[in-house]
Amino acid sequence: MDTPTLRLPRLTAGGDERYADHTRTGRAAADAADTGADAPMTSFDTIAAASAHLDKDDDFGVIGHDLDHPSQLHRHDYLEITHALKGTVLVWVQGETCVLEAGGTVLVKPGARHLISPIIENGRAPIEADVLIRSRLVESMLTVSGSGAHEDMALRQWLDDPSQSYCLLEAGHHPAGQAAISRMLMAYCAGERYRPNLAVIGGLLELMHTASDALESRMHIDPLIGAIIDVITKDPSRATNDGIADTLGYSVGYLSRYVRKHDGRTLGRLINEERLRQAAELLITGDQPIAEVAHAVGYDSAAYFHKLFRDRYLTTPSQYRNDFRIALTHRVPSTTIIK
Repeated sequence: MDTPTLRLPRLTAGGDERYADHTRTGRAAADAADTGADAPMTSFDTIAAASAHLDKDDDFGVIGHDLDHPSQLHRHDYLEITHALKGTVLVWVQGETCVLEAGGTVLVKPGARHLISPIIENGRAPIEADVLIRSRLVESMLTVSGSGAHEDMALRQWLDDPSQSYCLLEAGHHPAGQAAISRMLMAYCAGERYRPNLAVIGGLLELMHTASDALESRMHIDPLIGAIIDVITKDPSRATNDGIADTLGYSVGYLSRYVRKHDGRTLGRLINEERLRQAAELLITGDQPIAEVAHAVGYDSAAYFHKLFRDRYLTTPSQYRNDFRIALTHRVPSTTIIK
């Protein structure tokens, strides 16, 4: 379901230097601060002060962005829901990269280090909507949903689990959630003043239900699928169909059928996606030439690795490294709040 054209609110002119996420002036303000080892923390009150439409007492707001450059590495003191309206963006959260295509949504927990990099297609920048929800409103909504028939326990556990940082709802995989955020954004943008009315909160509750269901399904990873992923992770360069089957004591045919039935992917696709995930991390954290990165994760052909990486992340390995390296070097102390 495509979200129709919306009159998305934007940051006011002259106020965006206080918002250190996607604006060039925001990045310049952060660069002028003392350098350090962590990302700047942006507060909900800071965003409210930089926006003419957002009231800090609402504990909720939406801001639209045309992404023509990577964001700065940053954190928030609120739950952020990023929804891709047009085009595709890459979202890096705590060392993991996910592809957010039009219609896709990602929830990023308060305090999680993250950044967003656009995929520029035919000269057109992607458009995304950021939904900002203060933690006390999230808690109130979880209390309301927990008192009804649908208890969002998985979402609450996710928020409380320090090892978890984001929840991805891929475009086309969660139609109920996609419809919910579309209705929520339309309701928020429909009136003369941007306010979280009952229709907005209703859409947000539906989206939270979808996220909770997705998280719950991911909590119950099949033991054999988990064992396969562990084998790939430990040594991706040697993770072949035959090698994994020998390590786990099964035939290749049995493992292939099992993965297809219980995971939905082929065994080969599972191997490639885990290899590419590790390659993405190496491209950012290391200085190895791309051909060496390809070999380290099991690809003898750099050209084949290039093709698979582009198919997975919609950008080349060199462009991926360049965009995220630049963004990740823009750092200020963890105690700093951009104001």
